[in-house]
Amino acid sequence: MTRQELKTLYHLNREIETHTKHIAELKDLLENRHRTTDTVRGSATEYPFTERIFKIEGTESTAEARAVMRELEKARALVGVLKRQAAREYRRLLKWVDSIEDAQTREIIVLRYVNGLSWQQVAASVGGGNTADSVRKVAARYLKARGVK
Repeated sequence: MTRQELKTLYHLNREIETHTKHIAELKDLLENRHRTTDTVRGSATEYPFTERIFKIEGTESTAEARAVMRELEKARALVGVLKRQAAREYRRLLKWVDSIEDAQTREIIVLRYVNGLSWQQVAASVGGGNTADSVRKVAARYLKARGVK
């Protein structure tokens, strides 16, 4: 395990987050800009033939709207691939973390490299008067002792 490998899950999760925001923007674009509504008149096919007005809503079928939909599908597919990759990385990281004997060191490594917390957040979560610097040093000493570069 290298430090770069330890950071992979964090970066995958950030990438998923970025693409998920992009998907939301594309959905919003389709719903707000390429949304169309109309009304039609109609009635039942059997007695009583009461005329009613129906509202129809949908997405315009313009070249621009179709391009946005294609981009949306590509982004969704990419997020699916990244999530599967992140799940594999998560399992691999947890398997490695399970080999750490000291509970506090294990907790620090999980909080930082699996959950992606900052050193300050790790210190607050571990508690016991630990500072960001102290938990960072615990992790650094462990990684150095194990030859993690």
